Amino acid sequence: MSIRKELFQKGKDYYQTKNYDHAIQCYKRITFLYPNSIKAWNNLGICYVKIEDYPNAIKSFEKAIKIDNQNLSLWNNLGKVYYHKHDYDHVIETYEKANKVFPDSDFFWNGIGMVYNHLGDFNNAINAFKSALDKNSKSKSAWNNLCLAYTKKGVDFDPNAFKPNTEVSWYHLSKALLISGLYKDSLDAINRSISLNPSFNAAFIFKNKIKIIIRKNERIKAQQINIDVNVESNVEDDKDFERFKKLQARKKKDSSKTSDAKSLSLDARFRFQQEKFRRRLMEIEDSTDSKEVSPSQNYQTLSHQTTQISKSPHKIRFVNIHANYHKIEDCNFVVDGANIARDMSGSTKKGSISNLFKLFEKLNNLELDNYVVICDRSLYYTIDNQHEYSNLLKKGKIIETPGGTEADHFILKYAKENNSFIISNDLFREFREIYGKKWINERRITFKFIKDKLYFDKIYTAS
Repeated sequence: MSIRKELFQKGKDYYQTKNYDHAIQCYKRITFLYPNSIKAWNNLGICYVKIEDYPNAIKSFEKAIKIDNQNLSLWNNLGKVYYHKHDYDHVIETYEKANKVFPDSDFFWNGIGMVYNHLGDFNNAINAFKSALDKNSKSKSAWNNLCLAYTKKGVDFDPNAFKPNTEVSWYHLSKALLISGLYKDSLDAINRSISLNPSFNAAFIFKNKIKIIIRKNERIKAQQINIDVNVESNVEDDKDFERFKKLQARKKKDSSKTSDAKSLSLDARFRFQQEKFRRRLMEIEDSTDSKEVSPSQNYQTLSHQTTQISKSPHKIRFVNIHANYHKIEDCNFVVDGANIARDMSGSTKKGSISNLFKLFEKLNNLELDNYVVICDRSLYYTIDNQHEYSNLLKKGKIIETPGGTEADHFILKYAKENNSFIISNDLFREFREIYGKKWINERRITFKFIKDKLYFDKIYTAS
């Protein structure tokens, strides 16, 4: 055995028996005989840390870095020595130098953020963790650290309920930040959600809400209006923001009816959304050679699959909107399938398959065939008969909204592009600024179940 190997073995044995002084002598002997031995300098520095001789530990790691500054663990060890010394300024300085050596790594940005977190400087910690995510968008540690930093700062949400760095997690983090009054952070979070999934329509809608609130805040500051603010919001008279808060409160109130309110409102709800997106991703991965199909192509396919009805020549069928009559054969219709299924279910979350069959029976009686039934993807998980629901999907009787899409927005967008009437009891309040309250009211056709029969408003059939 060579002298070098013998000294390394002795140093290792001394270290394992916690005889650090003798281990130091072995490693110092190696550095004297082999001054470019990175391993010897690194081990020597670790031994000095064990006996809390931090100045010599720093010198050892610095000498190792001079030999090889591309060794990430050496930079990390040097930063840790300063951390043990409680010299946090030098920890940050060391990791900032390391960032220049490893410009594409998220490792040291995470380290900087953790130091700022420890110091209670949550703003700089958050910025550091965001920089880490910029370098590595799949970094689970950076995402978890970011959520914890926001929690310590005072944002009201449970970071354990989020699946790291998905578009849905960024979307819900954005909501939590908005409620906590962190408007710019909320906007940044929703932008990250959109960057992960550019087809996430719900995120685009929420982004517009945030922008409206920010503009109103800036307008109020410019006019120097003194308003009474509370902890959650800087704009007390902001109707959009107040409505948003009420919606969140109502959701919490509904979820509190169960025995485990916290689990339902946070953990169970997010797990459900995560599972929905996992299914969507699996569908994409299972069909790598499939061609991209636009929503309009899906609708065209559906229209060919629906059963053609022979119309009775003696019946006059029309839609009456503000005393304006439209021939029913000249009109298009989009049906909010989830709204139909969930009517009279006793819960807005559940759905009845029989309601959908009653819908098709009614449409058949009206001899109406120029329609499309669009359902929120979440309906599948709450419908009382998933097998029959799947059959309707396979037969083309209904279609589902794309994953990660706000169903109401998708329905309104389809109606707008196809000049369709909308069969739904939903008031679509959140979308009145986008589509116009007047247009929604004129296009919306309400319905009612009476003694297990379905009736439509504004649609008439006369002999």
